[in-house]
Amino acid sequence: MEDVEKQVDCSSLRGPSIETGAYENLNRHSALQPPSAALLPTITKNEGGWSGWIAVFGAFLALFCSFGQLNAFGTYQSWYSDHQLSGLSPFSISWIGSLQLWTFFFMGGPIGRLFDAYGPSPVMLFGTLLLAFSTLMTSVSTKYYEFLLFQGFFFGLSVASLFYPSLAAVSTHFDKYRASALGVAAAGSGVGGVIYPIMLRQLFLRTGYAWAVRVSTLISVACCLVALVTVKKEGRKKSSGWVDVKMFKDTCFMLLATGSFFVCLGIFTPFFYIVSYAEDRALVSQNTAFYVLSVMNAGGVFGRIVPAILSDKMGRFNLLMPTSFLAGLSCLVFWMLAKTMIAVMGFAAVYGFLSGAFISVITPCVAQISDINEIGSRIGALYTLISIPSLVGGPIAGALIQYQGVSSWIRTVTTTTMNIQNPNGERDYIPIADHGLIGNLRTAALVSLDGSIESYCVPNFDSPSIFARILDKNKGGHFSITPTVPFSTKHNYLPSSNVLQTKFLNEKGVVSVTGNSPMSIVSTIVGVHRIYPDFLPRLENSESTRPLLFWLIRRVEVVRGAVPLRVECAPAFNYARDPHATQIVPDDTIPLQFSKQNKVVFTSRPTASPYLPKGTSPSHSPLTLDLRFLPESLLENVPVPELSLETLNLSAKGHLGLAAKTELTLVEGQRVTFVLRIAPEHKGDGGSGVDEEQAELLGIDYQKLMAGAHKMRPKDDPVMTSELLDHLFVATNNYWNSWIRKSTYQGSWKEAVHRSALALKLLIYEPTGAIVASPTFSLPEYIGGTRNWDYRASWIPYMDFIFERLKNKNPDGSLQIMYTIHGGKDLEEIELLHLDGHKGSKPVRIGNGAADHVQLDIYGELMDCIYLGQKFGKPLSYDTWVLVRELVDFVVANYKKPDLSIWEVRGKERHFTYSKIMLWVAIDRGLRLADKRSLPCPRRLQWLAARDDLYEEIMHKAWNKDLRVFGQSYEETDVLDSSVLIMPLVFFMTPSDTRFVSTLKEILKTPERGGLTSNNLVYRYDVNKSDDGVGGEEGTFCLCTLWCVEALTRAGEYERPLLQRAVAMFEDFLLYLNHVGLCSEEISESGEALGNAVQGFTHVTLISAAYNLSRTLANQRSI
Repeated sequence: MEDVEKQVDCSSLRGPSIETGAYENLNRHSALQPPSAALLPTITKNEGGWSGWIAVFGAFLALFCSFGQLNAFGTYQSWYSDHQLSGLSPFSISWIGSLQLWTFFFMGGPIGRLFDAYGPSPVMLFGTLLLAFSTLMTSVSTKYYEFLLFQGFFFGLSVASLFYPSLAAVSTHFDKYRASALGVAAAGSGVGGVIYPIMLRQLFLRTGYAWAVRVSTLISVACCLVALVTVKKEGRKKSSGWVDVKMFKDTCFMLLATGSFFVCLGIFTPFFYIVSYAEDRALVSQNTAFYVLSVMNAGGVFGRIVPAILSDKMGRFNLLMPTSFLAGLSCLVFWMLAKTMIAVMGFAAVYGFLSGAFISVITPCVAQISDINEIGSRIGALYTLISIPSLVGGPIAGALIQYQGVSSWIRTVTTTTMNIQNPNGERDYIPIADHGLIGNLRTAALVSLDGSIESYCVPNFDSPSIFARILDKNKGGHFSITPTVPFSTKHNYLPSSNVLQTKFLNEKGVVSVTGNSPMSIVSTIVGVHRIYPDFLPRLENSESTRPLLFWLIRRVEVVRGAVPLRVECAPAFNYARDPHATQIVPDDTIPLQFSKQNKVVFTSRPTASPYLPKGTSPSHSPLTLDLRFLPESLLENVPVPELSLETLNLSAKGHLGLAAKTELTLVEGQRVTFVLRIAPEHKGDGGSGVDEEQAELLGIDYQKLMAGAHKMRPKDDPVMTSELLDHLFVATNNYWNSWIRKSTYQGSWKEAVHRSALALKLLIYEPTGAIVASPTFSLPEYIGGTRNWDYRASWIPYMDFIFERLKNKNPDGSLQIMYTIHGGKDLEEIELLHLDGHKGSKPVRIGNGAADHVQLDIYGELMDCIYLGQKFGKPLSYDTWVLVRELVDFVVANYKKPDLSIWEVRGKERHFTYSKIMLWVAIDRGLRLADKRSLPCPRRLQWLAARDDLYEEIMHKAWNKDLRVFGQSYEETDVLDSSVLIMPLVFFMTPSDTRFVSTLKEILKTPERGGLTSNNLVYRYDVNKSDDGVGGEEGTFCLCTLWCVEALTRAGEYERPLLQRAVAMFEDFLLYLNHVGLCSEEISESGEALGNAVQGFTHVTLISAAYNLSRTLANQRSI
């Protein structure tokens, strides 16, 4: 390709100023006569020499510490969002970086003229002093306007004062290899962009924000001083006016400026937001995300050098245009598809290279079409012209983020917000928080905002899953009912109920889908278009002979207009490991008027599983499900909807059997109820053999006839009539209403408390009284991390069948820390490597390897539970007291041993402070029981001695005198652990004790200052300081935050500001409950729900915190 500048004689377009490469150009085209010598630029004969390359070195350092820091603003943007400016939107924070860029670009013109008049030294000296001043003032800034002034304006001006003179001075030393020299110099900004984000991030964590900025200031000033000595200008100084009017008449220059204007509208946007994008969209951890910006700037290093060298051979404009185009194209194509860490890193490297090429080649392009004595002013003028797009580009992107979220701003046209769904695109993972829970006191299901059953294990909580889409979006299995047109969605529970309603809204119609867990009968939903996932636990006052109907019911009803829908039922048996057969057969369980209606039968084939080891037999039997439906008309003159189920092949996505689907359009007054159940082993008669019309001719009441037909069928397989489904819904809703009305809580947070109580009720396994820690498994504690555990078991503190476990102790007298919901001990941990994990968080685990851990704290929790039960329940019998006494004796014999703590660490055993506290609680509660119930206690003196010895041991060995805190363990008293907040909650220590208050206040500090609290949410401990044998990162722990609330409440009785902090922290925490009031195990720094949902421990502690906070506030007001 011929060089552009060799094809066009720009001198005829722009007057007397001739491009720098004209001399060489004219030598190659001998037919042309060279212009007069007066018009030719001065060409350096030695092509740089030592002075030139020393100037390159100095310019490299100047750009390293100035523009390199400017490239690192994404680090500040992410940090400010979580810390100093956490109350502001990304749009507002981005104005700091945009003001930097605008000031930097806009001042190019004046600084360029100063360079032409006085040379680089005076201008760069001013820039060095201003850089030191602006960064030091930034380190002490706390207000938004202060960041705008010092980091935005003054720092941008200092960068301009160092950047332009450095590059302009280098340009005067070179001609033929000008682009190469400028590329090497410009690479300094890329190297700075690699080093500064990593350095700043590490310093933020180690020294705190202020000192991190001050250390970077010291390094920057040192580099600037070297640059001051080495950067010199070749040629005479030129004195001229402040504005060179003739450059605006130069067509070549104006075309270059216009193109650069549009390029700069977006070229710096990825540098601002790539860190936030990596965390949100690509699921990169916060610490790792900062390296993405460094990778981008590392690509920029090569992008500044390689294209610059090539441009000296191929032509500078020939490189500028394609690299600029490809930079924009990479955003539209590569960035849109970057959903993993590797993809984002790849985009960062590619984009850094291409954008670096633009930055390095643009300057020699200006020099090429400028007189040597006007290079400084023209480079500056160009950057002044592009200051406007650089100013508004970042905030425009920030506004898009604020409107649509970080993960979708780049795809404004095709991507939707959380509450607006576009069913035509590929469905991605739904955030953990965007789910509601329904259940039947046997099992539970997660229902997503867009109407999909995402997690469902049948028949019990700990049974293998049939739907696990939340863990593998392609092959996990799902049962979805979704409009086929764009829609917005709303989710809510019916008042004082666990009946869940999903409503889809569109301009042309509204659909309501309601789901619940019916008690003793199936439940349906009345109202607008809803999906009803329903289950059938037994009603408290129901007939004992009435069987449980394990039905998942989803009733769809149109409230307004017409809505097209798509229903998919795609089971994936045994955690998507077992294939299944799918048949469409006549339905014999519906009234005769629907006798031609079919149903779908899914039968698993565990013996054909590709994951079954050769030569072994499956440990479970085949499971058969059937999907039925009942269409209805609720209005006169509205026909009964017609639909039929057909098979759907999803094998391309990894499914091991055919799914079922139907597409239908419902209008106002039409309703369809879908029922998924475990198919009964027997087959019943389809009804009376007489339809409604025949019954009328015979003079028989059809409803009475059907009632009689019901009695002839098996009790667990009734005829599925509208009356039955309506009755199930009403009975289920009434069950939840009557149960929650027993609550006596009347405090300020009644809605949150009642929702937590209803959520806890859903976690009960009714046959044994066990409470699962969570109905879900392997949801990540950090997106992309490995902390993914199965919580479908019952921990000792949760169990309502405690005394049965006391009768089944281990041979050494110890208890297992968790049991199956059936009371078993086998919880083998298995990794399901074929599943993707939620948002790529692997591995997916079932079972729990911590079941056989030595965890001594459980004895304190168990004894506290027994003690509290004696205040409200049936008194202990003598035989039960003997079992309890043996348990306390075991504690007394073993309280000096190490364990693996409440956090079930998978490293070495230690003397954890929390475990020691709970061992003290176990002995203390045993003594209290003996005293209050006057029960015989032969070893009372030994118990008393052990309790007191343990107290003294904790006060001496867990206390860090220097830090004035209780440490995580005797071995690591310098490591904070929020579990020690339990001290006043279990009456180990008074909340006003100076040692506890000191520990509490230390925990309330941010992690950067040595604490555990971020954005009013509390971490368990610092995973970077404490080796828990797991690795990876995690979010703030909801349980710990609520412990902190309660600890603040109790301490606040004596120190009022702490009580105010408790209210503020609790109110903040409630903001992180999801849209239906449910909470997961953890919360990320960005506010995303993490870990298994719904988490029992969290909701129990929420109720406790709310109760104690309400009581304390009431007492304060009465004083």
